[in-house]
Amino acid sequence: MYRIKQLPEDFFVREVSNLEMREKGDYAYFLMKKRSYSTQKAVEEIARAAKLKSSSIGYAGLKDKQAVTEQIISVAYGDSSLENINLKDISLKFLGRGYLKIGIGYLEGNEFRIVVRNLSFSDLIRLSNKFSDDELREDFALSERAAHILISELKPRLEGKHVFFPNYFDEQRFSRSNCEVARHFIKREFEDAVKGILAFDIPQKQLEKKWKKWGALSNMTKNHLETPMLEHLKRNPNDFVGALRAIPRRILRLYIGSFQSMIFNNVLSALVRNLLGECSEEGYSRGTFAFPKKAILESHGEQIPLMGFGSELSPDSETSKIVSGILEKEEISQREFIIREMPELSSEGSERNAFCDMENLKIEEFSNDEMNEGRYKIVFSFCLKKGSYATIAIKSLLI
Repeated sequence: MYRIKQLPEDFFVREVSNLEMREKGDYAYFLMKKRSYSTQKAVEEIARAAKLKSSSIGYAGLKDKQAVTEQIISVAYGDSSLENINLKDISLKFLGRGYLKIGIGYLEGNEFRIVVRNLSFSDLIRLSNKFSDDELREDFALSERAAHILISELKPRLEGKHVFFPNYFDEQRFSRSNCEVARHFIKREFEDAVKGILAFDIPQKQLEKKWKKWGALSNMTKNHLETPMLEHLKRNPNDFVGALRAIPRRILRLYIGSFQSMIFNNVLSALVRNLLGECSEEGYSRGTFAFPKKAILESHGEQIPLMGFGSELSPDSETSKIVSGILEKEEISQREFIIREMPELSSEGSERNAFCDMENLKIEEFSNDEMNEGRYKIVFSFCLKKGSYATIAIKSLLI
């Protein structure tokens, strides 16, 4: 099986931003380069070292932890001296100033350079077959010379092509029980939602045994999200809605987003099977990814709802029929996305492209893999629009 992120340097991502730099402004802008840090953790480390509040630092997108990444951050009332902060595997370069805190709207996309390792002959054949009418059997015995010829012939077939892939949310969108917690929100089971969040860090048996003993549970976790929730319950023992509100709203909305993403993925997987014929599949924690065995070289223009109370479902649309079937299976109605007790979590819904374009897809290097004996590595480069997953793009090429 192929491997990515075997080393942090194997996965490099650079943000593409539309931010304008000025000479004056309340915010200082920096290029933050990090290695083996999540974006949030890197921001917390910078804030700690500079004696700032984390909230004074803005960023456009969350970048992988197991990677080397470059992205622009804003620092309220910061100055160029922050370049001198000495942090392991984090560096800052002053770019200019402006009047706006960086947020999600300033991200246009991302450039990637990804080393895919541990490739076997069958992986190389599968990749080549996606872009060729003359297919080889995946169990065909290649020589090393033939492997190099196969990839050298593939390179020009990618040049100038628009290569699309199913725009799934990948595993990192879903932690162990995000979707289950979201279901409790949608069903207004707020006590169960609290229990589900605490179960991230407290073993289930201990959680059940000590349930409603808020002081004892508080001593069992140091999690920065769970502790304020338990402190609220110590003061207000049955106010589960208030306890949940002790968690930052953006985190609470991630739970709802995970549930919407799960529905989206299940709809897209069914749509890919129906639209694109023979597929390969890979399981993940929330279902199955389906990928066509042939590369997608044209956009199908489909959009799929990220479900909410305002999502419009046409009775004649194949996509809408699939959505309705999945909602019925999940025993969720659209109206339940209105959460009256916590209206800040109500979701009207939106739409997401079913397929995404790998722009400027290239094979930059093909060679023996120095980290996995007898295997090969390929270095891919491409650009993606914001919100799409490079890990899914790689899966679409190799599964």
